[in-house]
Amino acid sequence: MDGEKARNNQPPVVSNPPPYAYYPAEDEISLADLWLVLVKRKNTLLGVTAAVTLGALLYALLATPVYKAEAIFMPPTASDIQALNISGVQSINTGSTYTKFEQNLNSIIPRETIFAEMNLLDKFEPDESIDEIFSEFNQTLTITTPKVEKDKTPIPTITFAMEWEDPVLIAQVVNRIATEAERITAIELISDIQTLISARVKELKLEIQLLREKTEKQRLDEIERLETTDTLDRKTINDKIASLRSKASNERLAEISRLEEADQIDRKGIEEKISTLRYSAKERRLDRISTLKEATKIAHSLDLVDPIGYKLKKITNSIALNSQVLTDFSNRTPQLYTRGYEALDAEITSLSNRKIDDPFIKELRDLQDRLQQLKYNEKIAVLKTRNSDDPFIPELRELQEKLNLLEYNRKVEQLKSRQNDDPFIASLRDKENQVARLESIHIDPATVKTARLDQAAYTPEKRIKPKRRLIVVLGLMLGLMLGVFAAFFVNFLENQRELPAAV
Repeated sequence: MDGEKARNNQPPVVSNPPPYAYYPAEDEISLADLWLVLVKRKNTLLGVTAAVTLGALLYALLATPVYKAEAIFMPPTASDIQALNISGVQSINTGSTYTKFEQNLNSIIPRETIFAEMNLLDKFEPDESIDEIFSEFNQTLTITTPKVEKDKTPIPTITFAMEWEDPVLIAQVVNRIATEAERITAIELISDIQTLISARVKELKLEIQLLREKTEKQRLDEIERLETTDTLDRKTINDKIASLRSKASNERLAEISRLEEADQIDRKGIEEKISTLRYSAKERRLDRISTLKEATKIAHSLDLVDPIGYKLKKITNSIALNSQVLTDFSNRTPQLYTRGYEALDAEITSLSNRKIDDPFIKELRDLQDRLQQLKYNEKIAVLKTRNSDDPFIPELRELQEKLNLLEYNRKVEQLKSRQNDDPFIASLRDKENQVARLESIHIDPATVKTARLDQAAYTPEKRIKPKRRLIVVLGLMLGLMLGVFAAFFVNFLENQRELPAAV
């Protein structure tokens, strides 16, 4: 027991996973095994296949047959729409006519008309609404045109078709809708032509009226043109006079501004120079005080109270000195300390107590005089007080004389005195004849063909749906696939049931 417990307490042995791309033999899929499964479950395979094929066969036999009737149309010829091409009115080509026919064939109006006339509402399920029934009916109608291929010109045919259960009825519906679409197209084209004719007649009548008024208006326009020209000339001259006056005024104001700016610049320069001179004088005075203080210290150290020249004079009076020595000493530049500290202290006190340096600046008074002169400029005052600049404009008097000559124009007076302008009317009769011809035009819809019927719809003999053979073949293929799936599924379930018993 102890050994068994010890074995149970041991950790389970974990096996390493198989190497990459290696699978046990029992996990490999064999085609032979698959075939054996299908043979084993052949009853299931054949049963499902037979059931699905039988269902497809029953659907193909019981499905309601659907037939297709179609009408084919070609573009009209030039002779078919000859009645629509009126001289003097915008022409209509076969392409636009054929396009309009296709649009009406594809529109709802002719379909609704034939749907109501043939009482097709009773042919559909009565529990649906009218809109749903008509929508279902409209879906049975199709229009196809040839596909455009590269380097090939397709035949411009229009195929109008209907697919439904009643072969006789669909042929009638297709033909009647096509006829109705052609009738509507012809009426619309004739209406468009009549509108163009009415517009052209109205245009011609307006042209006639304009022609009758043209000569009179030409005269009035000539009068107005001449008067306008005179007015423009006068305005041009007045504008030029105003421009010259404005230019003279601007030049005067510019001259005032220039002079004032020049005076301001001069004043600022003088003021800056005065400030610089005062600053320099102050600095020189302070430098002088510093120099004198150093000289005073030297004089005190030498005990020079009086100027050294004064002492020499006393000495020369008491002692006979060599004249050459005195001459050499007097010719030398004396140092400041030789003045004596009393004189030096007196100068330092005077310089320190000075409040303003202006009297000691040589150029200051001249600069102040110039600054005072710049406060009033006689030329600026004269320019500001000028009331009119006309006397200073050379071209002004000549322009004023031209302006006086434009006040009277003889040609304008002659045009105003004319009484009758009728002799100047042209091409009036030709336009009246065109109006009479256009008003007498009447287009018969029977003479207009908007499309050529290449093939009318006839009662089809063969159905197009359902395609029984195709349905049965597809059912057989689907049955085989479902049978194979069912065979493998049944085999899987049986293996699952046997698995616990084997364990």
